[in-house]
Amino acid sequence: IRRDMWISQNYNLCYFSQKENKKLVLVNKSKLANAIVGQMDAVRPFAFHCTVSEGQDSHVFGFAAETQEEMYQWIACLKGAGKNQMLTTFQQADKLAADLKAFRITVLNRRKKVADNQKDDFEPTFKATLWKLRGNGDSMKAEDWLERDMWIAKNGSLVYFSPKEHTDLVYYTAADIARAKVVAVEDGKAFKPFTFQVQLPPTGEVEFAPGEFAAESEEMRTKWMSELIKHSDS
Repeated sequence: IRRDMWISQNYNLCYFSQKENKKLVLVNKSKLANAIVGQMDAVRPFAFHCTVSEGQDSHVFGFAAETQEEMYQWIACLKGAGKNQMLTTFQQADKLAADLKAFRITVLNRRKKVADNQKDDFEPTFKATLWKLRGNGDSMKAEDWLERDMWIAKNGSLVYFSPKEHTDLVYYTAADIARAKVVAVEDGKAFKPFTFQVQLPPTGEVEFAPGEFAAESEEMRTKWMSELIKHSDS
């Protein structure tokens, strides 16, 4: 898929989403700081990768430039952006970046582990199985939905158990939930039925993509939304 992409003055790797009709952040500057960038073998020529780490997991983003010269330029700029040496922006298609406001970033980059000395604060008050949409996933694709044990903790956070990391992770902090809006998703707008979203308000010029979840039934969706709204000030 061809996309207009650029590195912003804030050192985020951004792109324009035709589906969302918005500018989105693909990799933020904190991830670029430790990213591994280089050439890769792929079907398309002039391919390169940007590999970022999140805990024990690695995420590989693959790209292809129009020419070998552009590929080398992209690799150099991504490495420079990670070191906060990139002061100009450029766009992959037209080499032009303008109006870099209202970025959108996935909450994937914000999850954290529950520390051993804090486990009591994260004990569940309401717990059930939920389907959660994978980070950067497509809500219309079955394979992008993951079934997880999730709960609302005593301190008001939304927590789940990660089989991959074998630990509890905080999806939303209590502060997040307090300012979030919880809304039902219309039938047919997602692959899973009984879907709802948790939407955080913007922070400055950054918008957050909503967290998307699906319950086992309409009754359970209503219950989940009710429990979350109890902890929300919105």
